[in-house]
Amino acid sequence: MAQRFQKAASFVFVYIAEAHACDEWPINQLENEIARHQTIADRKAAAESFVRAFPLHLAFGGVLDTMEDAFNHEFASWPFRFWIILDGQVALKPLPQAATYDVNELGRWLETYVSTRSSQ
Repeated sequence: MAQRFQKAASFVFVYIAEAHACDEWPINQLENEIARHQTIADRKAAAESFVRAFPLHLAFGGVLDTMEDAFNHEFASWPFRFWIILDGQVALKPLPQAATYDVNELGRWLETYVSTRSSQ
């Protein structure tokens, strides 16, 4: 999807607080346990580890949430979420269904946006 729409949209991966930190909310099923981030360096190391395990398309930029979790507080992104921000406004903020998201909803929105823009 990022490859298909990279000319029409900017894709940004925001790494927030660890969802299942081993010292906060362990699930005891993870191969690599990560402790709650104490510093921005901890958060950066966790983000880098994630991207090594799950490489992002080159169209993605990557940023870290602040240690005060400003992004997460503003956008309620825990543990996973995606949005469309258009002209400074939230244009799409899907709600989870059965504890998951239909990422195809994002693709449908982008397809409509691109076709609408090209017809103008």
